Amino acid sequence: MISSKDYVVIRATSKFTQVYVVPLDDADNDVDKARTMVQEEQVKEFSQTYLGQNIFDVDVVNEEQLLALFSTDNPHLSSWSDERKLNFVNKYKQTRGIK
Repeated sequence: MISSKDYVVIRATSKFTQVYVVPLDDADNDVDKARTMVQEEQVKEFSQTYLGQNIFDVDVVNEEQLLALFSTDNPHLSSWSDERKLNFVNKYKQTRGIK
């Protein structure tokens, strides 16, 4: 049974396009070599465009499940108390763009 004390967990992916530019002579006049340089992360990003976000999963969890998820998804914050984790979650609103 869902309770008002439960939490909605929403999983989403964000999509971007990235553009890279490689002088052809630096790739030995080989387009495939330029592509490989990008795949091997040898080239700085030239620009990017945000394409949007897709929600792919929605779940309702109780506090115990939320704290377990917090620990799994944020192992670098394992030293935080449960109270601090819940305070962090309960301050969910973005500071920009929300009134």
